[in-house]
Amino acid sequence: MSIRQRKSKKTKNGYVWEVYFTYKERGIPKRYSKSGFASKKLAQDHETEIKAQLLDTGKINKDTTLTLHDVYLEFLEVGTNEYQENTITSTKQNFNTNMLDIISYIPIVDFTDYKLLQNYFNSRETYSIARNKNTKKALNRILNYAIKCGYIKSHPLHLVTVKGVDTTRVDKVNVIEEDDFNILINYLITSNKFMYRSFVIALYIGKYMGLRISETFALNKQDIDFQNDLITINKKLIYRGMKIEELHTSNKTKTKHSKSTMPMVLQLKEILLEWFNANSHEILICDENGWYCNPATLSNLLTKLSKRLDININYHMLRHTLATSLVLNDTDLKTAQEILRHGSISTTMDIYTHIDFTHKKQALNDVFEIKSVEKVSNKEKVIN
Repeated sequence: MSIRQRKSKKTKNGYVWEVYFTYKERGIPKRYSKSGFASKKLAQDHETEIKAQLLDTGKINKDTTLTLHDVYLEFLEVGTNEYQENTITSTKQNFNTNMLDIISYIPIVDFTDYKLLQNYFNSRETYSIARNKNTKKALNRILNYAIKCGYIKSHPLHLVTVKGVDTTRVDKVNVIEEDDFNILINYLITSNKFMYRSFVIALYIGKYMGLRISETFALNKQDIDFQNDLITINKKLIYRGMKIEELHTSNKTKTKHSKSTMPMVLQLKEILLEWFNANSHEILICDENGWYCNPATLSNLLTKLSKRLDININYHMLRHTLATSLVLNDTDLKTAQEILRHGSISTTMDIYTHIDFTHKKQALNDVFEIKSVEKVSNKEKVIN
Protein backbone atom coordinates (compact mmCIF):
# COMPACT_ATOMS: atom_id res chain seq x y z
CA MET A 1 0.00 0.00 0.00
CA SER A 2 1.25 3.49 -0.88
CA ILE A 3 -1.35 5.32 1.24
CA ARG A 4 -1.61 5.08 5.01
CA GLN A 5 -3.00 6.84 8.06
CA ARG A 6 -0.82 8.84 10.44
CA LYS A 7 -1.73 10.17 13.86
CA SER A 8 -2.17 13.93 14.12
CA LYS A 9 -3.07 16.15 17.05
CA LYS A 10 -4.22 18.91 14.71
CA THR A 11 -7.25 17.14 13.26
CA LYS A 12 -10.54 16.39 15.02
CA ASN A 13 -10.54 12.71 14.10
CA GLY A 14 -6.93 12.33 15.27
CA TYR A 15 -5.29 11.30 12.01
CA VAL A 16 -4.32 12.39 8.49
CA TRP A 17 -3.55 10.45 5.32
CA GLU A 18 -0.07 10.08 3.85
CA VAL A 19 1.15 9.17 0.37
CA TYR A 20 4.44 7.29 0.28
CA PHE A 21 6.21 5.20 -2.33
CA THR A 22 9.66 4.50 -3.76
CA TYR A 23 10.78 5.31 -7.28
CA LYS A 24 13.92 5.69 -9.36
CA GLU A 25 15.30 8.88 -10.86
CA ARG A 26 18.13 8.33 -13.36
CA GLY A 27 18.47 4.84 -11.91
CA ILE A 28 18.89 6.13 -8.35
CA PRO A 29 16.38 4.74 -5.77
CA LYS A 30 14.44 7.53 -4.05
CA ARG A 31 11.53 7.80 -1.65
CA TYR A 32 8.52 10.07 -1.97
CA SER A 33 6.15 10.92 0.84
CA LYS A 34 3.65 13.64 1.60
CA SER A 35 1.33 13.78 4.57
CA GLY A 36 -1.46 15.99 5.92
CA PHE A 37 -4.34 14.95 3.64
CA ALA A 38 -7.76 15.16 5.33
CA SER A 39 -9.21 12.20 3.44
CA LYS A 40 -8.04 9.08 1.70
CA LYS A 41 -9.49 10.34 -1.60
CA LEU A 42 -7.39 13.51 -1.46
CA ALA A 43 -4.31 11.39 -0.85
CA GLN A 44 -5.20 9.11 -3.77
CA ASP A 45 -5.72 12.09 -6.09
CA HIS A 46 -2.34 13.49 -5.09
CA GLU A 47 -0.68 10.12 -5.65
CA THR A 48 -2.18 9.93 -9.15
CA GLU A 49 -0.94 13.44 -9.97
CA ILE A 50 2.61 12.81 -8.74
CA LYS A 51 2.94 9.43 -10.48
CA ALA A 52 1.68 10.99 -13.71
CA GLN A 53 4.32 13.70 -13.35
CA LEU A 54 6.94 11.01 -12.74
CA LEU A 55 5.81 9.04 -15.79
CA ASP A 56 5.80 12.15 -17.97
CA THR A 57 9.09 13.78 -16.96
CA GLY A 58 11.00 10.99 -15.20
CA LYS A 59 11.29 13.07 -12.04
CA ILE A 60 9.23 14.76 -9.33
CA ASN A 61 9.07 18.53 -8.98
CA LYS A 62 10.93 19.01 -5.70
CA ASP A 63 10.10 22.66 -5.23
CA THR A 64 6.46 22.33 -4.21
CA THR A 65 5.75 18.89 -2.80
CA LEU A 66 7.92 18.07 0.19
CA THR A 67 7.27 19.12 3.78
CA LEU A 68 9.83 19.25 6.59
CA HIS A 69 8.41 15.93 7.80
CA ASP A 70 8.96 14.37 4.38
CA VAL A 71 12.58 15.55 4.29
CA TYR A 72 13.12 14.36 7.87
CA LEU A 73 11.97 10.83 6.98
CA GLU A 74 14.19 10.83 3.89
CA PHE A 75 17.10 12.14 5.97
CA LEU A 76 16.74 9.17 8.35
CA GLU A 77 16.69 6.75 5.43
CA VAL A 78 19.44 8.25 3.28
CA GLY A 79 21.39 11.07 4.94
CA THR A 80 22.59 9.79 8.29
CA ASN A 81 25.81 8.03 7.24
CA GLU A 82 28.04 10.89 8.37
CA TYR A 83 26.51 11.00 11.86
CA GLN A 84 27.06 8.82 14.91
CA GLU A 85 24.15 6.76 16.18
CA ASN A 86 23.70 8.85 19.32
CA THR A 87 23.43 11.98 17.15
CA ILE A 88 20.76 10.30 15.00
CA THR A 89 18.84 9.28 18.12
CA SER A 90 19.06 12.84 19.44
CA THR A 91 17.72 14.15 16.11
CA LYS A 92 14.76 11.76 16.29
CA GLN A 93 13.96 12.75 19.87
CA ASN A 94 14.16 16.46 19.09
CA PHE A 95 12.01 16.16 15.98
CA ASN A 96 9.30 14.04 17.63
CA THR A 97 9.25 16.15 20.81
CA ASN A 98 9.76 19.66 19.49
CA MET A 99 8.86 19.79 15.78
CA LEU A 100 6.28 17.10 15.03
CA ASP A 101 2.80 18.63 14.56
CA ILE A 102 4.26 22.13 15.12
CA ILE A 103 6.33 22.92 12.03
CA SER A 104 6.73 19.46 10.50
CA TYR A 105 4.06 19.84 7.81
CA ILE A 106 5.25 23.22 6.55
CA PRO A 107 6.66 23.01 2.99
CA ILE A 108 10.43 22.66 2.98
CA VAL A 109 10.78 25.66 0.63
CA ASP A 110 9.33 27.90 3.38
CA PHE A 111 12.33 27.20 5.61
CA THR A 112 14.34 29.67 3.56
CA ASP A 113 12.30 32.36 5.37
CA TYR A 114 14.17 33.86 8.34
CA LYS A 115 10.95 35.13 9.95
CA LEU A 116 9.44 31.64 10.04
CA LEU A 117 12.47 30.19 11.79
CA GLN A 118 12.93 33.08 14.21
CA ASN A 119 9.25 33.11 15.17
CA TYR A 120 9.41 29.37 15.84
CA PHE A 121 12.30 29.75 18.26
CA ASN A 122 10.76 32.89 19.80
CA SER A 123 7.75 30.75 20.72
CA ARG A 124 10.07 28.44 22.67
CA GLU A 125 11.51 31.02 25.10
CA THR A 126 9.91 29.29 28.09
CA TYR A 127 11.97 26.14 27.44
CA SER A 128 15.56 25.76 28.61
CA ILE A 129 18.17 27.34 26.38
CA ALA A 130 20.04 24.03 26.25
CA ARG A 131 16.94 22.27 24.90
CA ASN A 132 16.40 24.98 22.30
CA LYS A 133 20.03 24.82 21.15
CA ASN A 134 19.75 21.05 20.70
CA THR A 135 16.54 21.54 18.70
CA LYS A 136 18.31 24.05 16.48
CA LYS A 137 21.14 21.57 15.86
CA ALA A 138 18.65 18.83 14.91
CA LEU A 139 16.77 21.15 12.54
CA ASN A 140 20.07 22.26 11.03
CA ARG A 141 20.94 18.66 10.12
CA ILE A 142 17.62 18.20 8.32
CA LEU A 143 17.85 21.51 6.45
CA ASN A 144 21.45 20.83 5.41
CA TYR A 145 20.28 17.51 3.98
CA ALA A 146 17.57 19.41 2.06
CA ILE A 147 20.31 21.59 0.53
CA LYS A 148 22.33 18.53 -0.51
CA CYS A 149 19.27 17.10 -2.25
CA GLY A 150 18.50 20.36 -4.03
CA TYR A 151 15.16 20.88 -2.29
CA ILE A 152 16.35 24.31 -1.13
CA LYS A 153 19.42 26.33 -2.09
CA SER A 154 20.15 27.69 1.40
CA HIS A 155 18.59 28.40 4.78
CA PRO A 156 19.11 31.24 7.30
CA LEU A 157 19.09 29.11 10.47
CA HIS A 158 22.58 30.32 11.38
CA LEU A 159 21.13 33.85 11.67
CA VAL A 160 18.43 32.80 14.12
CA THR A 161 18.84 33.84 17.76
CA VAL A 162 18.00 31.15 20.28
CA LYS A 163 16.83 32.16 23.73
CA GLY A 164 15.46 30.26 26.70
CA VAL A 165 15.67 29.70 30.42
CA ASP A 166 19.23 29.28 31.67
CA THR A 167 19.13 26.30 34.00
CA THR A 168 22.90 26.21 34.55
CA ARG A 169 23.85 26.55 38.18
CA VAL A 170 26.35 29.37 38.70
CA ASP A 171 27.88 27.52 41.64
CA LYS A 172 27.98 24.17 39.87
CA VAL A 173 30.95 22.08 40.91
CA ASN A 174 32.44 19.71 38.33
CA VAL A 175 35.00 18.02 40.57
CA ILE A 176 34.24 15.01 42.74
CA GLU A 177 35.60 15.10 46.26
CA GLU A 178 37.54 12.00 47.28
CA ASP A 179 35.37 11.52 50.38
CA ASP A 180 32.18 11.68 48.28
CA PHE A 181 33.59 9.15 45.82
CA ASN A 182 34.44 6.73 48.63
CA ILE A 183 31.00 7.13 50.19
CA LEU A 184 29.41 6.19 46.86
CA ILE A 185 31.72 3.21 46.31
CA ASN A 186 31.08 1.84 49.80
CA TYR A 187 27.33 2.17 49.34
CA LEU A 188 27.37 0.25 46.04
CA ILE A 189 29.66 -2.48 47.36
CA THR A 190 27.55 -3.15 50.46
CA SER A 191 24.44 -3.64 48.30
CA ASN A 192 26.05 -6.92 47.11
CA LYS A 193 24.30 -6.74 43.71
CA PHE A 194 26.33 -7.99 40.75
CA MET A 195 25.31 -5.05 38.55
CA TYR A 196 26.25 -2.59 41.30
CA ARG A 197 29.66 -4.23 41.56
CA SER A 198 29.99 -3.72 37.78
CA PHE A 199 29.10 -0.06 38.30
CA VAL A 200 31.87 0.21 40.90
CA ILE A 201 34.37 -0.93 38.25
CA ALA A 202 32.94 1.60 35.78
CA LEU A 203 33.39 4.36 38.36
CA TYR A 204 36.99 3.40 39.05
CA ILE A 205 37.75 3.38 35.32
CA GLY A 206 36.22 6.85 35.04
CA LYS A 207 38.27 8.06 37.98
CA TYR A 208 41.66 6.70 36.93
CA MET A 209 41.32 6.85 33.13
CA GLY A 210 38.79 9.60 32.43
CA LEU A 211 36.92 7.49 29.87
CA ARG A 212 33.55 8.65 28.62
CA ILE A 213 30.66 6.54 29.91
CA SER A 214 29.90 4.98 26.51
CA GLU A 215 33.58 4.00 26.15
CA THR A 216 33.74 2.44 29.61
CA PHE A 217 30.61 0.34 29.13
CA ALA A 218 31.90 -0.95 25.77
CA LEU A 219 35.08 -2.47 27.24
CA ASN A 220 35.67 -6.20 27.31
CA LYS A 221 38.41 -8.27 28.92
CA GLN A 222 40.47 -8.41 25.72
CA ASP A 223 40.91 -4.63 25.97
CA ILE A 224 42.86 -5.03 29.22
CA ASP A 225 46.56 -5.93 28.96
CA PHE A 226 47.84 -6.72 32.45
CA GLN A 227 51.28 -7.75 31.19
CA ASN A 228 52.03 -4.31 29.73
CA ASP A 229 49.62 -2.33 31.95
CA LEU A 230 47.57 -1.00 29.03
CA ILE A 231 43.89 -0.42 28.24
CA THR A 232 42.73 -0.19 24.61
CA ILE A 233 39.86 2.19 23.82
CA ASN A 234 38.55 1.51 20.31
CA LYS A 235 34.74 1.48 20.53
CA LYS A 236 31.72 2.83 22.35
CA LEU A 237 28.39 1.42 23.45
CA ILE A 238 25.30 2.52 21.56
CA TYR A 239 22.47 2.74 24.07
CA ARG A 240 20.31 5.86 23.74
CA GLY A 241 16.70 4.88 23.07
CA MET A 242 17.68 1.21 22.98
CA LYS A 243 16.12 -1.77 24.72
CA ILE A 244 18.52 -3.90 26.72
CA GLU A 245 18.70 -6.57 24.01
CA GLU A 246 19.48 -3.91 21.38
CA LEU A 247 22.62 -2.59 23.09
CA HIS A 248 25.69 -2.93 20.88
CA THR A 249 29.13 -1.47 20.34
CA SER A 250 30.29 0.74 17.48
CA ASN A 251 33.82 1.38 16.22
CA LYS A 252 32.73 4.90 15.26
CA THR A 253 34.01 6.83 18.30
CA LYS A 254 33.48 10.51 19.12
CA THR A 255 36.66 11.53 17.26
CA LYS A 256 39.54 9.64 15.69
CA HIS A 257 41.62 10.68 18.71
CA SER A 258 39.19 8.86 21.02
CA LYS A 259 40.74 5.58 19.90
CA SER A 260 43.92 4.98 21.84
CA THR A 261 45.90 2.55 23.97
CA MET A 262 46.43 4.13 27.37
CA PRO A 263 48.68 3.25 30.31
CA MET A 264 46.91 1.69 33.28
CA VAL A 265 47.76 3.02 36.74
CA LEU A 266 48.68 0.52 39.46
CA GLN A 267 45.61 1.23 41.61
CA LEU A 268 43.25 0.42 38.74
CA LYS A 269 45.25 -2.67 37.77
CA GLU A 270 44.77 -4.16 41.23
CA ILE A 271 41.04 -3.42 41.15
CA LEU A 272 40.61 -4.98 37.71
CA LEU A 273 42.60 -8.10 38.61
CA GLU A 274 40.22 -8.72 41.50
CA TRP A 275 37.21 -8.07 39.25
CA PHE A 276 38.43 -10.50 36.61
CA ASN A 277 38.34 -13.23 39.25
CA ALA A 278 34.82 -12.29 40.34
CA ASN A 279 33.39 -11.72 36.84
CA SER A 280 33.44 -14.81 34.62
CA HIS A 281 31.95 -12.99 31.63
CA GLU A 282 33.82 -11.41 28.70
CA ILE A 283 32.10 -8.02 28.91
CA LEU A 284 33.73 -5.91 31.60
CA ILE A 285 30.73 -3.89 32.79
CA CYS A 286 27.89 -6.39 32.59
CA ASP A 287 24.83 -7.75 34.37
CA GLU A 288 24.68 -11.13 36.07
CA ASN A 289 23.93 -12.76 32.69
CA GLY A 290 27.04 -11.32 31.10
CA TRP A 291 25.23 -8.81 28.86
CA TYR A 292 25.90 -5.09 28.50
CA CYS A 293 24.54 -2.73 31.16
CA ASN A 294 22.80 0.42 30.00
CA PRO A 295 24.88 3.48 31.02
CA ALA A 296 21.62 5.38 31.57
CA THR A 297 20.88 3.01 34.46
CA LEU A 298 24.06 4.13 36.22
CA SER A 299 23.40 7.80 35.41
CA ASN A 300 19.90 7.60 36.89
CA LEU A 301 21.24 5.76 39.94
CA LEU A 302 23.88 8.44 40.53
CA THR A 303 21.20 11.12 40.39
CA LYS A 304 19.18 9.33 43.09
CA LEU A 305 22.19 8.55 45.27
CA SER A 306 23.45 12.13 45.07
CA LYS A 307 20.30 13.19 46.91
CA ARG A 308 20.14 10.20 49.26
CA LEU A 309 23.81 10.35 50.28
CA ASP A 310 24.06 14.16 50.09
CA ILE A 311 26.97 14.10 47.65
CA ASN A 312 27.59 15.77 44.29
CA ILE A 313 28.44 13.31 41.55
CA ASN A 314 27.70 12.29 37.96
CA TYR A 315 29.80 10.15 35.65
CA HIS A 316 31.21 12.91 33.46
CA MET A 317 32.51 14.66 36.58
CA LEU A 318 35.06 11.84 36.85
CA ARG A 319 36.58 12.93 33.54
CA HIS A 320 36.57 16.56 34.65
CA THR A 321 38.15 15.60 37.97
CA LEU A 322 41.00 13.88 36.16
CA ALA A 323 41.46 16.97 33.98
CA THR A 324 41.60 19.11 37.12
CA SER A 325 44.22 16.83 38.67
CA LEU A 326 46.34 17.13 35.52
CA VAL A 327 46.18 20.93 35.71
CA LEU A 328 47.05 21.08 39.40
CA ASN A 329 50.00 18.74 38.84
CA ASP A 330 51.37 20.99 36.08
CA THR A 331 50.92 18.43 33.29
CA ASP A 332 51.84 19.96 29.93
CA LEU A 333 49.01 20.58 27.46
CA LYS A 334 50.12 18.04 24.85
CA THR A 335 50.33 15.22 27.39
CA ALA A 336 46.96 16.20 28.86
CA GLN A 337 45.41 16.19 25.38
CA GLU A 338 46.68 12.66 24.78
CA ILE A 339 45.46 11.42 28.17
CA LEU A 340 42.01 12.97 27.69
CA ARG A 341 42.03 11.99 23.99
CA HIS A 342 40.67 15.33 22.82
CA GLY A 343 40.30 15.79 19.08
CA SER A 344 41.71 19.30 19.32
CA ILE A 345 44.22 20.81 21.72
CA SER A 346 41.94 23.87 21.90
CA THR A 347 39.44 21.72 23.81
CA THR A 348 42.15 20.86 26.32
CA MET A 349 43.18 24.51 26.52
CA ASP A 350 39.59 25.57 27.24
CA ILE A 351 39.45 23.12 30.15
CA TYR A 352 42.88 24.19 31.40
CA THR A 353 41.99 27.87 31.23
CA HIS A 354 38.72 27.32 33.10
CA ILE A 355 40.22 25.12 35.81
CA ASP A 356 43.35 27.23 36.20
CA PHE A 357 41.22 30.37 36.67
CA THR A 358 39.04 28.59 39.23
CA HIS A 359 42.16 27.37 41.03
CA LYS A 360 43.61 30.90 41.15
CA LYS A 361 40.31 32.30 42.41
CA GLN A 362 40.14 29.66 45.14
CA ALA A 363 43.75 30.37 46.10
CA LEU A 364 42.97 34.05 46.56
CA ASN A 365 39.84 33.28 48.57
CA ASP A 366 41.78 30.86 50.76
CA VAL A 367 44.44 33.45 51.44
CA PHE A 368 41.97 36.10 52.49
CA GLU A 369 39.88 33.66 54.48
CA ILE A 370 42.83 32.46 56.54
CA LYS A 371 44.96 35.60 56.65
CA SER A 372 42.46 38.41 56.31
CA VAL A 373 43.44 41.96 57.15
CA GLU A 374 41.06 41.93 60.09
CA LYS A 375 42.64 38.78 61.58
CA VAL A 376 46.15 40.16 61.11
CA SER A 377 45.17 43.45 62.74
CA ASN A 378 43.65 41.68 65.75
CA LYS A 379 46.77 39.55 66.11
CA GLU A 380 48.96 42.66 66.09
CA LYS A 381 46.84 44.21 68.82
CA VAL A 382 47.30 41.19 71.04
CA ILE A 383 51.08 41.21 70.45
CA ASN A 384 51.35 44.93 71.23
